[in-house]
Formats: sequence, structure tokens, C-alpha cells
Amino acid sequence: MIQDIINEFRKENNKPPVSFWDRILSDHCLWHTFEMVKRGNIFHSEEFYRPGYGEIVACGLFEDSIENSLKRLIYNLQGEHKEALLNWSHIGYAYFIDKGKIYLTIRGK
Repeated sequence: MIQDIINEFRKENNKPPVSFWDRILSDHCLWHTFEMVKRGNIFHSEEFYRPGYGEIVACGLFEDSIENSLKRLIYNLQGEHKEALLNWSHIGYAYFIDKGKIYLTIRGK
């Protein structure tokens, strides 16, 4: 689902689909997402936890569905986060819903 949302976002911005979805990187993103949920706020992990990869973190209200909530987070990315998502070809991701919020971590290069 999120892969489709990201590729749709890229297509609308005249970019090709992501060429590699990294399952191991996604596991690392999941760990970071759980840490954000535990702390109750978003933060970037230390660089040594993600050597060679950029990171996007986001949090928003979970309102009606997972798909719509993820789409709102992705389509509302601005600045360097938006540019990163449009230019990375190697991506991992994770999201988690807790107490009416959806937390998202995306890493890539």
C-alpha cells in the first residue's frame, strides 16, 4: 500500500518508480518508528544508526484509514524531505498507529 502511494507521488512529480524496496532497511525503520511511539514524538536517529542513508520521519493524526493517513503524510512532505523521497531509488519504510496518531519512518539513498 505505502509503496503504491510513494510511487504515485513520484509519478505525479515526473519521477520514476522506486527501483529497490529494502526489507532489511524497513526492519531498521520499524525499530525507529517504535522508538518514536515510545517517546511520543518524532526525531531523527543518530547518523551511525543509518550510515549512508537519509531519513524522513513524520507523524499525523490517524483519521479515517491507514491508506488515507499515509497519503496525507507523504503528500504533505516539504523541502528536503520531499526532494529526498522523489530522488531516492533505494527505500525502506515502516509505520505504526498508536493513540490516534500514525508514525512514519522512511530511509533511503
